[in-house]
Amino acid sequence: MWKVLTVAGLAFALWSGWWWLGAAGHQKAWELWLADRQAAGWIAERGDITVSGYPNRIDTTLTDLRLADPESGWAWSAPVFQILSLSYKPNHVIAVWPGAQKISGPAGTADVTAETLRGSLVFVPETNLTLDRMQLEIEAMSIDAPDWSAKLDSASFATRRAAPGSAPGFAHDVALNVKNLDLPRQFKGNLDPQNVLPDVFETARVDLTIAYDAPWDRFAIEGRKPQPTALSVKDLQLTWGKLQLQARGQIDVDAAGFAVGNLTIKARNWREILDVAVAAGWLGEDMSNQIKSGLQLLATLSGDPRSIDLPLTFANRTTSLGPIPLGPAPKLTTN
Repeated sequence: MWKVLTVAGLAFALWSGWWWLGAAGHQKAWELWLADRQAAGWIAERGDITVSGYPNRIDTTLTDLRLADPESGWAWSAPVFQILSLSYKPNHVIAVWPGAQKISGPAGTADVTAETLRGSLVFVPETNLTLDRMQLEIEAMSIDAPDWSAKLDSASFATRRAAPGSAPGFAHDVALNVKNLDLPRQFKGNLDPQNVLPDVFETARVDLTIAYDAPWDRFAIEGRKPQPTALSVKDLQLTWGKLQLQARGQIDVDAAGFAVGNLTIKARNWREILDVAVAAGWLGEDMSNQIKSGLQLLATLSGDPRSIDLPLTFANRTTSLGPIPLGPAPKLTTN
């Protein structure tokens, strides 16, 4: 009996010591990281840092957190922020944001509120904290800026390291689902000045693989951000009123950061899409009529006059729809 009690007591003491070391390590890591950010010229302020969850959890809570990177112009502040983890699985953490927070950027400041805003992050067990996979969940979010506002019913975002050999570079498989996005009035007005489309963007689904020139790790947060080198669009679906788009294709990034490659877009109610493009000023009326004439025959031959497959090409820093140039190709890098 005494041997059992002795072993149990020793195990309890060892586990308690392990938890205390882990808790102290978490708190010290945050203190050092914030100090490093300050040394790098950031604003990095906080209130209390507390660690709880004994015996099986290590839950870190920071209060009155304020971070700002003067170089990029971005800042974030929140009354409370939590990092939750299991004491025996420290490389898997859950981040929980508060119901209200503030985000500032080059375009201004916005107040963000949400019923749910949390993320799950799994890191490779190494000191660089390389991201293995992540999931973000959003429910009932509102963004309010002085000159605009937006609302979102729900969204989910997930990324995971691509299987070795399946994609070049440091690649991640990415999935995004958005439901009922109430767009800012000014943005909606610029995009759809004739008010052809509803105010709410119903759904967006994205499934793609992005290759980067560097891993997403702690150095990516503290310094240069990894830049995309290639995108494999496996499936993209957008539904906005009568407009329904699907896309698949492969896009590379040239030395200057511009898109190079092809997308095949399946457009349903394509005439309405062209009408919106004309109303928004993306296409001239004459150009729209030429495109309609050419596409009408293709749509008739496809068997469904409302749907058509469109080849979108990015080459020589130009975006073209078949042989018709539409404008400059998108720049996909920030450097």
